Amino acid sequence: MTQHLDESKERIEEGDLPRRTETEGRTPRSRTKVVFVLIAVLAAGIYVVLHSKWHKEVSASSGNESQGVIIHAGVASEGDVGVYINALGTVTPISTVNIFSQVSGRVVAVHYREGQTVRRGDSLLEIDPRPYEAQLQQAEGLLDHDRGVLKQAEIDLARYKEAFAEHAVAKQILDDQEQAVVQYREPSSMTSDKSGVPKFN
Repeated sequence: MTQHLDESKERIEEGDLPRRTETEGRTPRSRTKVVFVLIAVLAAGIYVVLHSKWHKEVSASSGNESQGVIIHAGVASEGDVGVYINALGTVTPISTVNIFSQVSGRVVAVHYREGQTVRRGDSLLEIDPRPYEAQLQQAEGLLDHDRGVLKQAEIDLARYKEAFAEHAVAKQILDDQEQAVVQYREPSSMTSDKSGVPKFN
């Protein structure tokens, strides 16, 4: 019995019993180190990427600042400056005026701008005067015709008066001629008024 115990003691001293190897005891620490190394490498990569990106932006901005700006000189002038407001709303004018034309025709010229302040007597529109000029010529032709007829009637009246004084014509013929002269003279007196005939410039 004593001999058996001595042999066991010797085996223990000599290291015959199984021991935990150094690699088995270092396995958790090795894994932790590997994780730390991977985290450090990843952080370094992120830092390098961000640093390079920031460096490019700084270099690009500095390059733009270094470029010269071209400035052109202009001539100053006075004038209205348009103020534009992009909004929904209602514009109420100070006053509104309805324009009714006294004559009709084709508009050939406009002498005002939208929103312009106008006064009484200002020329706003110009209408084609050719149709009215034709009407004026026609009216003047009729006036000349009426004047000619009146002149002829007055000559005939003077002859009938001379003939009646010599008892060559009846009183009725003289009265009819006098009435004809009065009839021709009335429209002639109206149309001969210069203010009643339109004039075109």
